Formats: sequence, C-alpha cells, structure tokens
Amino acid sequence: MTLVMSFAGYTQVNKLDSLHDLLDQESSLDAKAKIHLTLADEYTSLNFDSSRHYATLAIELALKGDMPKTVIKATIILSQISTYGGDFLLSDSLLRTAYHISKKEVLREELGNVFLAQGLLSEFQSEFDQALLYYDSA
Repeated sequence: MTLVMSFAGYTQVNKLDSLHDLLDQESSLDAKAKIHLTLADEYTSLNFDSSRHYATLAIELALKGDMPKTVIKATIILSQISTYGGDFLLSDSLLRTAYHISKKEVLREELGNVFLAQGLLSEFQSEFDQALLYYDSA
C-alpha cells in the first residue's frame, strides 16, 4: 500500500517537473496559458496557494490571447479552491463570472462545467436540492 502511494506521488512530481520544464521552453502565449491551467489543476490536490497562483497566471495569459475557455476553466479552479476553503461568497462570485463568460461566448461544455462546480458549492453549503438542480442542468 505504501509503495503504491509513493509511486503515485512520484509520478505526480515528475509530471509537475515536466510541465515546469515545458513552460520554460514554450514561447507561445496560448500554450503557456494552457500549461499554467494544467499546473493549476495538478496543484489543486497538493497546494491551494500554488494552484491559485497558476490559475491566476492562466487567466492573465488567456485574457491577452482571447482564450475564453481557458479563462472559464481557470476561474472554475479558483472557485473550487474557494469552496474547499469555505469562502462560499467568493466561490459563488467566481462561478457567476464563469457563467456569464460561457453564456456570452456560447460555450456549452464550459457552461456544463460551471453548473457542476455550482453543484459542488451547493453541496458544501448543505443545499442538496439546489445541488441536484445544478447537476441536472449540467
């Protein structure tokens, strides 16, 4: 059991190192934004501060490159971090922002992801009926 857990951790560390190396080599704004997004997602299970840092960088680069999908995905990651940290008002605000971007850009998949994240927030707030409605909408 311990061997499996340390192998899984080792694999994730290797993945993070590879992503950092790739980030150093990449010159494209779009590619850098996507790598930052992937780093934010990977760090969510390890370190909220690092995840928040990379999600924020992904948003900054995605806004420069007109990449609404990346902005939405990074905003959802920030919302999830806020939900897990108990800051439900910030999480709700972030999800509303992601929702409006999704509606404006007519991005159905991202809109579904916003509804799933909103359902998670509702669960953390013990609003289970509302959570089911969001999950059904996704």
